[in-house]
Amino acid sequence: APAKKAAKPAKKAAPAKKAAKPAKKAAPAKKAAPTPPPPPPTRRPARRAATTRRAPTGPPPKAVPDQSTVARAVASLALDKVKQEGQLSVRQQEQLRRAIALGAHVLGWGAMVASSDDPLTEAVKDLNRLGKRGHTILGKELAEEYASKKIEITQLEKIQKQLAKAAVKHDWNLPFDIDYRHTARAGSDGYVTKIVTPVVTTANEAQDVIDLIEKRKEAWNKLREHMLVALKAQQKVLAGMKDSIPGFIDSAKTLVLEVFDTLH
Repeated sequence: APAKKAAKPAKKAAPAKKAAKPAKKAAPAKKAAPTPPPPPPTRRPARRAATTRRAPTGPPPKAVPDQSTVARAVASLALDKVKQEGQLSVRQQEQLRRAIALGAHVLGWGAMVASSDDPLTEAVKDLNRLGKRGHTILGKELAEEYASKKIEITQLEKIQKQLAKAAVKHDWNLPFDIDYRHTARAGSDGYVTKIVTPVVTTANEAQDVIDLIEKRKEAWNKLREHMLVALKAQQKVLAGMKDSIPGFIDSAKTLVLEVFDTLH
């Protein structure tokens, strides 16, 4: 029998598939935005010490002395001389010499002394004019202090009401600024007005100040009444002092001549 045909050759193997392309690199992750730092904690203001000071008895000091400064100084020393039965202490004599020297500077006595035939007479006229002006200034200051002293207790009661309101409604992250005035003794028989600036940073501290004022108000009121009498007496002395100013200035001629010697 004829031989069988050979088997068909085997099919060629399919070529291997190309390897898959490498995966794309992942995009770098975006950096997260930095977290802002937390706000600093709110700090209460540092505790301040309570302060007490005397109320000024005259106008605030001025950077540049003017005629009113000299006038007040001359009149004050003239008033002291009346109170002291016509005598000034050595210290007060020096204060008067300095006041006259300051007047010489303010009024330009240097040129006047160089050109005048009678500079002493002109200087005395200047000082008399300043003395009268100073008398008016002192009278006004006493009247203002007397008026303020009359309503002192009423003002203290207003402060108490303000503190009571602040204890309920104030934002205690901030201190409550306030001050009050009361009468106090000065020496054995004198009186002054003191200004107190308390530390008030909590509602409890506000109540403490209310209680303190309430506790001492009666005693302060008695001192206030005594000071009113003293102020009235000062006003009476001041009213009678005006006519003595020319004599006071005449008695200071020696000091005026001493000041003249420093102007050359």
